[in-house]
Amino acid sequence: MPEAEAAELLRQLCECLEPLHQAGIIHRDIKPANIMLTPDHVVKLIDFSIARVASSGQKSDTTVLGTKGYAAPEQYGFGPTDARSDLYALGVTISQALGHGYHGYLEKPMARCRAIDPAQRYPSVTALRQDIARCQSRQRLKRRGLLLVAAALLGLGAFFFAVPKPPPEAPAPAVETPPAAEPPAQPSPAPAPSPEKPPETEPTPQPERIATPEEAPPPSAETNEEPPAPGKKPEPSVKDTTRPDEADDDADVESDVFIREGVWQREFHIDEATWRRWQRPDGTICLPPEWTIRVHIENPTRREFPSAKCRLRIIRPYAEPDEIVKESEDGPVRAGETRDFVYPLSEYPLAPITFFQITFRMKQADGKRQEVADIQSTICLDHAPAPNRKR
Repeated sequence: MPEAEAAELLRQLCECLEPLHQAGIIHRDIKPANIMLTPDHVVKLIDFSIARVASSGQKSDTTVLGTKGYAAPEQYGFGPTDARSDLYALGVTISQALGHGYHGYLEKPMARCRAIDPAQRYPSVTALRQDIARCQSRQRLKRRGLLLVAAALLGLGAFFFAVPKPPPEAPAPAVETPPAAEPPAQPSPAPAPSPEKPPETEPTPQPERIATPEEAPPPSAETNEEPPAPGKKPEPSVKDTTRPDEADDDADVESDVFIREGVWQREFHIDEATWRRWQRPDGTICLPPEWTIRVHIENPTRREFPSAKCRLRIIRPYAEPDEIVKESEDGPVRAGETRDFVYPLSEYPLAPITFFQITFRMKQADGKRQEVADIQSTICLDHAPAPNRKR
């Protein structure tokens, strides 16, 4: 499985396990056969037949259950199972999806999940998810750095080949120095009395000496042709290696999701006074207008995304209806374009515990999809009871 798809699968599985573990429920049988994928690429975790509620007082599980190869060592009677047992099976599943030859940024986190000793694994799914986010940020910065270095090298190469080297100048001072040494040679006695040679032939050798720099090409036109000759060859190669189409298509679509015009938060705890202040005349509790979800997209590629689809789910465990789904389609996101998609939250009534989940993806003209966001945030009243575990 490609790294990006495996990372998305891992992120959604963390989203599945986090509320379970917070409620004290351990799945104990995470494996590919129990992971379903909807046509919209939404992950569903199924088969809770051997799930159990964690108990801090137990020294080991009463029954040895699980799937060989995926179950953590403690599921074979070596100790009690807890959230870290699911992390072990999760690490095995994602590692197998990536393949044996994989050596990317997910390798170390998955190795830590597969540690034999539970104390060496991540303490929780939240810790794993946060570490993966840090690894992705480092990977993104490293990729941007490599692109900047490549661009700088290409720019230097283009400048080097574009500036013609100056032609080598003819050694003019070297020609002037020989005439200064000739006057003492002219008073030689023998050649002067010979009448046969006309005086015109005597000065002729001097212009011939001036012509001696034949070894270096004297005309400026010839010297201008020779230096660019080594530079002219690389000029097309610089253009070929630049290939903005391919370089841009290899880049990633950058995305960020903000809530309440700030960095995305997973939880908001609301005090009683604020909760009452949000109450409307009809008795419903709704968020103020500044509570919005904003999806920020930067498309540095040459690909165009004709449509962008958003699915907003509002889950209210203690209210009717207990789920509200709002779907919308926007777009397009053109090549090189930066866009913001804003979705207000003030129109949805709140329950003491309310989950907001946003799924945002874009489609290319050829039908390929770009996963942008699939994250959840919880808004709860301070004194609200814990979510019903039977749900």
